[in-house]
Amino acid sequence: MRLGRQTLGGTGCRATDNSLLKEIANNGVAIIHLQPVEKQGFRDATREVYNCWSERIGHELVKKAEMAINRR
Repeated sequence: MRLGRQTLGGTGCRATDNSLLKEIANNGVAIIHLQPVEKQGFRDATREVYNCWSERIGHELVKKAEMAINRR
């Protein structure tokens, strides 16, 4: 199993179908799909760590990373 930019065309782990997730699951990995309220709970729970690292590496870098992720 190859997981990387070549396999996914440089788009990270965003595929237009579920074939990659099925392949990962077939290798014994549990795939968890969060509901929007669960995603927000995760964001809330990790906000302090997020803010700490944002201060450490710089808000501008974090903002650029967020924008790149949102473009996927």
